[in-house]
Amino acid sequence: MIGGPPSAGSREEGEDPEAGFALLVAVLAMALIAVVAAGVIASTRGTLDIAGAERQRARLEAAADAGVVLAVRALSMTERERRWAPDGRHRLRFDGIEIDVSLEDERGKIPLNAIDEQQARRMFEAAGAEGEALDAVSDAFLDWRDPDGNPRPHGAEAAAYVGLGRSPRNGPFRSMDELGGVRGVTPAMVARLRSAVTVIGAEGEGFDERYAHPLALGVMGVGAASAIEREREIAGERPVLPLQAVESLVGRGITIRVEARDGQGGRYRKAEIVQLTGRRDPAYLVRAVE
Repeated sequence: MIGGPPSAGSREEGEDPEAGFALLVAVLAMALIAVVAAGVIASTRGTLDIAGAERQRARLEAAADAGVVLAVRALSMTERERRWAPDGRHRLRFDGIEIDVSLEDERGKIPLNAIDEQQARRMFEAAGAEGEALDAVSDAFLDWRDPDGNPRPHGAEAAAYVGLGRSPRNGPFRSMDELGGVRGVTPAMVARLRSAVTVIGAEGEGFDERYAHPLALGVMGVGAASAIEREREIAGERPVLPLQAVESLVGRGITIRVEARDGQGGRYRKAEIVQLTGRRDPAYLVRAVE
């Protein structure tokens, strides 16, 4: 007898609803495991990437440190023909890393703690100040440095800094950043002057124009012609002067700037102002870190 379609609630022979549910659960479980596994793989890959980046940064930092040490060694050579001048640029390699080293003679920079009033005016004029602003910033600079609390005609002593969280040192500048605290000194002025000024200098040292920053030459009154020649020298358009009478660089402040590059976009920079000791250990003292 031919029967009609199965009635509601009936099932085909052999159909097992529990088996179907178990299969669904198994599929969902497999999907969940796949999601978790993908997350673990991604997390592991991210961790490995971070670890790799940290290792490469450590290599670059080590190469930069090596650049400083190699520069000190070259500056300390007893043979004058092999000794590096206290300025100039050099390229080195260390552990597969390319290192660019640039040197700046601190005696060729504007000594913030020794310049007089006219030199201070020329310095801020070179930094972009003019008119009344030039009068004000020059006097405020001198007030910051002198030992008394009496302001100059256009200057600023403690009362002018009330509410700013600082007051004049009434003593020598200790860092380039401190110059930015003087009333009227703008960030643009600091940026313009940063590579041309110094607070480092051994007792009795004077300004040395042979390795001077071009801006410093004008401020110190050496002359525009010398500044132009020095700019040409730095640009590589004329040879750098030999060491001549400089028998030793011991005690001389020198800025060593290093950039280490791995050829894949990674780089690390550091800058230290060092003073050679003339001894083997330590071979140099770090006077400041920029």
